[in-house]
Amino acid sequence: MPTLGYLVDPPTTAPDDTIQDCTNWVVATSSDTCESIAEDNFISLSDLYTYNPSLSAASCPLIIGDSYCVEENFGVPPPPPTSTSTTSSTTGNGISTPSPVQTGIVSNCNKFYYVQDGDTCSIIAAMYGIPLAQFYAWNPAAGSTCATLGLHDYVCVGTLDTTGTTTTTASTTTTTMPGNGISTPMPVQTGIASNCNRFYEVQSGDICDTIVAAYGISLQNFYAWNPAVGPSCTTLIPGDYVCIGIIGFTTTTTTTPTTTAPLGNGIATPTPYQAGIVSDCNEFYFVKTGDTCDNIAADKGISVAQFYAWNPAAGLNTCKTLQAQTYACVGIQSCTTNTFGLVVPQPAGAVCGISAVSNGGTTLVSYSSGAPVSTLVGCKNACLATVGCTNLYFTEGKACNLHAGAETHVASSTSTFQFYDSSCFVCPPKCLSSPPASSICNVKAVSNGGTAIISYSSGAPIQNIQNCAATCLSTTGCTNLYFTPGSYCNLKAGPETHVVSSTSSYVFYECAPSCWTDSQGLAVPQPSGADCNVAAYSNGGATIISYSSGDPIRSLKACSAACLATSGCTNLYYQAGKYCNLHSGADTHNPDTTSPFLFYDASCFEC
Repeated sequence: MPTLGYLVDPPTTAPDDTIQDCTNWVVATSSDTCESIAEDNFISLSDLYTYNPSLSAASCPLIIGDSYCVEENFGVPPPPPTSTSTTSSTTGNGISTPSPVQTGIVSNCNKFYYVQDGDTCSIIAAMYGIPLAQFYAWNPAAGSTCATLGLHDYVCVGTLDTTGTTTTTASTTTTTMPGNGISTPMPVQTGIASNCNRFYEVQSGDICDTIVAAYGISLQNFYAWNPAVGPSCTTLIPGDYVCIGIIGFTTTTTTTPTTTAPLGNGIATPTPYQAGIVSDCNEFYFVKTGDTCDNIAADKGISVAQFYAWNPAAGLNTCKTLQAQTYACVGIQSCTTNTFGLVVPQPAGAVCGISAVSNGGTTLVSYSSGAPVSTLVGCKNACLATVGCTNLYFTEGKACNLHAGAETHVASSTSTFQFYDSSCFVCPPKCLSSPPASSICNVKAVSNGGTAIISYSSGAPIQNIQNCAATCLSTTGCTNLYFTPGSYCNLKAGPETHVVSSTSSYVFYECAPSCWTDSQGLAVPQPSGADCNVAAYSNGGATIISYSSGDPIRSLKACSAACLATSGCTNLYYQAGKYCNLHSGADTHNPDTTSPFLFYDASCFEC
C-alpha cells in the first residue's frame, strides 16, 4: 500500500486517518491526554478530533510514541468549499487529492501544498527541499518562470516512486571530480574548489554563518571554496552541496574544543558554537549526531521554546538546522544589579531615581523607621515583597513609601524624595517563542478566590491584552489576570484559582508574567521605544544584506530570525514574499504610507 504523504512529515508513525495537510505534530507520551495536547498547542478539542479522527472516541485512545496532528496547513484556513473543492483520487495513484489542483500535475503525486499570497515557485521548492527544476516538472502549469502559479490551487511537492515510497527530492548521484579522486555528491554549487573533499547539503533556512560555525571553518575560506554563493551569501541554494573542506585542510572542530569569550559576556565560550546564540549565554551543550531540540531541552530542564529563543540557528521552531558537533546554549546569565539594587542596564521605559513628589495613586504602606528606610536596597526589598507595589518614594534614613497602580509622580528639583518604578529593580523576562506550554491562556473563566491586586476599568490596561499583560509584568506579585477588552484588566496574585465558564465575559491568562513572541515573531508586549510595522523608506544607513529569495522573504518571522542571527543587524525592511533587507547602525527610516516596505527595529522581536 502506498505511503501517505503529508505537508510536513510526522516524526513517528501517525494513524492512517490523520489529515494529510498536517503541518505540526506532537509525539504522545504516557502523561498526555487529549485535553492536555489541545491545551498545550492552543487548539480546541474539536480541532484535535478533526485532525485526528482516531481520537474522537470517548476514551481518547492515544498510542504512546505515535504522532498526532496539532496544526492544519500552517494555520491557513482551507479554501471555501465550491463545486470543485472536493477530495478525490483523481490522479489515479490511490492517494486522496485535494482540489483545486494545478492543471497537469504528475499522476504519481502524493504530497501537496496550498498556494498562498506571496508564494513563489522558488519559495515553495526551498520549503520542501526540492530542486526548482523538479517543481516545474511536477507542476507544468506553473510555467517555466512561475508566471502562471495558481493562487489558492494545490501544487505537487512530492511523488511516489515505483515502490510506493514518497520522493520529495531528486535522487543524489555521486561522481568523481576530475583530479582529486574524491567521490562528489550532486548537485554542487557551481565553481566549488577542485580539491574539495568534504561536502554539506544546503537546507532551507541555512545561511553561510550557520554553516561555517557548524563545521569550524572561516567565512573567508567558505566563500573562497564556494564562489557561487556570492560575497554576501545571497545565492546560497537549498538542495545543492557546498564545500566545507579541502585536501590538506584541518578544521577547528575537534573533540577538545578551544575556549574564548567571543560573546562579550565574560563567560568562556566553547567553539564552534551555533550561529546567533544569545549574547548572555553561560551554559553550553555539545550537540551530538542524533540529538533533537526536544531531547536537549528535556535533558537540561529548559523549555523547547527557550531553546529556540537562545539558539535561533536551530531553525524557527522546526529544529531542522540544528548542527551536530557544535555547542548550543542551554542556560543564560541573569541580568546584573548594582550595589543600590538597580538593574544594569536600566530597563526601557522605567523611571529610576528622580527627585519627585506624589500626584495621587494608592499608598500601600509608609515606613519611617527600620530596614526599609536605612538604604535604597532595603526599600526596594520591601516593595518587591509587597503585593501590588508598582513604585516607591525614598528618602534615606527617613522615609520609604510604597505605592500601587500607575506611576503618578511629578518631577520636582526641590523634593527630598527619590522616585523609582518597581521595574528599576527587576530583571526583564526573556522572550519565549510562544506562551509557556505549562501556562493557561485565553480561557473564558471566573475567579474562584485568590488575591486581588488591582482592577483597571479605564486607561491603557483595558485597551488590549498586550497592555494588560505589560501592566501585570510591572506589578509586584502579579501571577495571573482576567481581561475583558475595553472594560476590565484585573490583576491577581498567588496560585491560579479560575473556574472555566463558557458564559464568562472575562478571559483568564496565567501566561502574562512571561514575555513571548507572537506568530510573526514580534515581542509581546512590544518593547518601549521600538519602531515596529511602519511603512517607510530607508534614509541612509548601512545595508548588511538584501534577500530577494529564499527563506527570509517567506514571512516576517523568518526575516526577523535572519536579522537576529546576523551580527550587527539593528533594523530591517520587509515586503512579504519579495524582500528582506537587513540594516546596521542607527534607525534611519522615513515614514511614508505609500512605501511597500515595513520598517522594524530589531528590538521589536526581543523582550
